[in-house]
Amino acid sequence: MNAVKQRLIELAIIGRQRSLTATEAREWEESRQYLINHEGRVARIMNLMYAARVARDWNWFEELGQEYIRIVGRR
Repeated sequence: MNAVKQRLIELAIIGRQRSLTATEAREWEESRQYLINHEGRVARIMNLMYAARVARDWNWFEELGQEYIRIVGRR
């Protein structure tokens, strides 16, 4: 789990126990936006990889695979 995801979870737990401070609320929003953008990029790459597979364009598929690894790292 990356640091942004971990912090968002921490803030969610804190927010259940008390109101977030102004700094925590800003961190919450920044973390949330970062993760939304990140997952959007991952979804876009996955959709393009599917299109490349359907088109049997293996060069494009490989390029997209490298982009996927760059974005999410090796899992």
